[in-house]
Amino acid sequence: MSAYFNGPERLGVFEKTGTPLRMGDVEKLIISDYQVLRNFVKDNQWDQAIAYLTSFHAQNITMNSIFFGWCKTLSGYYAELTSDEKEKSIRPKVILDFHRVMDATKKTYSNNEDIILIEKMKQYFSGENFLPEKVDALIEEMNADFKLVIDSFNEKNEAKALKLITRFNRNAVIRHDSFASYVYSYPSSVVDASGEKIAVEIANGSLLKNQMWLGMWDLIKILSPIDLAAFLAEHLRFHFSGLEREGSTQVIEDDKKIRLIFDPCGSGGALRRRLEADVVNLKEEHQLAWNKCGEVNLYCSHCALNEKFSIDLFGYPKLVVEFENDANKPCGWTIYKDKKDVPQEVFDRLGMTRS
Repeated sequence: MSAYFNGPERLGVFEKTGTPLRMGDVEKLIISDYQVLRNFVKDNQWDQAIAYLTSFHAQNITMNSIFFGWCKTLSGYYAELTSDEKEKSIRPKVILDFHRVMDATKKTYSNNEDIILIEKMKQYFSGENFLPEKVDALIEEMNADFKLVIDSFNEKNEAKALKLITRFNRNAVIRHDSFASYVYSYPSSVVDASGEKIAVEIANGSLLKNQMWLGMWDLIKILSPIDLAAFLAEHLRFHFSGLEREGSTQVIEDDKKIRLIFDPCGSGGALRRRLEADVVNLKEEHQLAWNKCGEVNLYCSHCALNEKFSIDLFGYPKLVVEFENDANKPCGWTIYKDKKDVPQEVFDRLGMTRS
């Protein structure tokens, strides 16, 4: 077992980026981010609580920044492939579908404060799409949430801190899921107007234009399999993976591979569970849906893009997706320590050859 997945629970430094990274025994790492935070508060480890929350907050802002860039690119790319008029004509349907997905999200919350935030997030997206100043306001709200929790830590007020940690996490999840819902809704709306082929291109070609996503791949180029597993486990937690949506990823390592299992994935998997039978899957065969029919939606198609992009770069997938058609079952990513151990089926399902 690698050093990342050994020893006591700790916030170490990921040497490749200089950023904080949760490390520790895999049995401890499966404990969600926000439960770890509560444990520090209950044990009066206030400095640790401040350090962990500061890391979580920075990652939340980074994740939303990636989503923001992706959302903005969707409409511009569709206009580029069709026309400005065509793009404007589908906006009402995009917004209606986005609101439908958000209303499904609303059903999973009962707290009135949560409902208010969901309704507010719906308003960040309009017929003219969203504006940068709206995102600035969103970050201000995130910073305000963060300050409230930090103040409670500085006061050493356990009861107040525990309550605010739950609120902070819930607000962060709602904002994250709102962006993910829009990334799902926009290309799904393109299907009726322009067909599945263009919709798949919009969903994935727009991500290929995202500089922060491309920057992540610049990092992946230099990561060893063990480094990559640790990095991706952290990335998945910051998508709020796990049943309570508090950031939980199971790590299983053997001599050939490291498996990361999330129940659910906090983006596509959680979205599928919210929508249940209403999720719109691609009906035709597409490379970026592993050539499956009726199983993969346009958000989850970017997991196939991760594999294809990796094969194009390196000749093999640095991460192998364990996509589960049944949304109630966990998905996963597998990192093989030797590229020779990547199963041939992984290449076959994408219609690609092993180099």
